[in-house]
Amino acid sequence: MANRLWLNVEEVAEILGISIPTIRRFCAEGRISPECGRKFGHLWRFKKHVIENQGLIFHGDAQ
Repeated sequence: MANRLWLNVEEVAEILGISIPTIRRFCAEGRISPECGRKFGHLWRFKKHVIENQGLIFHGDAQ
């Protein structure tokens, strides 16, 4: 994996061991905190350092 700041849905699924449809459902339901991931156009991107250190952060979980 390249040294980048952002990860796509597939990379997050692989790192966390969560299925791609589950991550897409979380995104569609608006459950992902902006501290963790953001939507750019129609694509979701996730902050690499947050995913690697804390996993997915949901609304209300951010500190």
